[in-house]
Amino acid sequence: MSIITSLVQRYRGPTRIYECRRCGTTLRASDDACVACGASSIAVYDV
Repeated sequence: MSIITSLVQRYRGPTRIYECRRCGTTLRASDDACVACGASSIAVYDV
């Protein structure tokens, strides 16, 4: 990781990614179920 990337991430804070555990579709934080397959199991990743 470059120094610039590291500094930008520290300034902005962690980013959250919401992803369907069944099909891998990226979701919004407000989604209760996957818009592609209907699954309700959603993974949350802090990157």
